Amino acid sequence: MRKILSPNDSRFYTTKLFFKERWPFTRKLTLFIICIIVSFIVTFYASSKGIEQPALNALFILVLATSLWITEAIPPFSVSILLVLAYLSTLLSNVISNTAAASILIPVGTTFLPGAGIIVPIVIGLCASTALLLPISTPPNALAYSTGLLNQGDFRYVGSVMGFLAPPIIIVVVMLLH
Repeated sequence: MRKILSPNDSRFYTTKLFFKERWPFTRKLTLFIICIIVSFIVTFYASSKGIEQPALNALFILVLATSLWITEAIPPFSVSILLVLAYLSTLLSNVISNTAAASILIPVGTTFLPGAGIIVPIVIGLCASTALLLPISTPPNALAYSTGLLNQGDFRYVGSVMGFLAPPIIIVVVMLLH
């Protein structure tokens, strides 16, 4: 016969605390997995209609972000502010030093999103590392450009793709790992 835990039993509080602590994470993880499945289904359906690969990638990210906001697995207002800060970090670090861009934007980001904790500095720091648009953006770009084998136009395509796709991907990965 199974014994029912009474409120006077210490195991009752331990069990209650365990489920209280674990349930929000399990709910968010389940909702995120459902959102990814829906995103794959929509992207697969669009690919069967003949849409090209870059548009499919953008559609996947758009459907994933929209479904995450609808299910409230990630709060939309804080993500939109974080996305603006991430794109601003990428844009600034193309023109000034990555360290300077992160040093300027991390205090601003933590002021706008005080409850986000460590997520804001990590996202801003990682997005500052995606500056590849100009030869002066990072020291490795400057070294590669100084060989004379690359033109400035060679950096535009890779830099614009990285600058456009990296911030949303970084935000989703950081929020999942947090």
